[in-house]
Amino acid sequence: MISSHRERLFDSVPHMPSPRHDFLVRLFKENPELAVEILRDLKACRSPTTHG
Repeated sequence: MISSHRERLFDSVPHMPSPRHDFLVRLFKENPELAVEILRDLKACRSPTTHG
């Protein structure tokens, strides 16, 4: 019973990253300051200023 639940759970999870995931990883890897700017704009937290 547990194994069949586990099999169904893992069958519903994608096995490879989606193109959207790859794009977001590349976007933030190439522009790390973007994450700080987004958090600052959303006022989710205080963050240091970025220097361009």
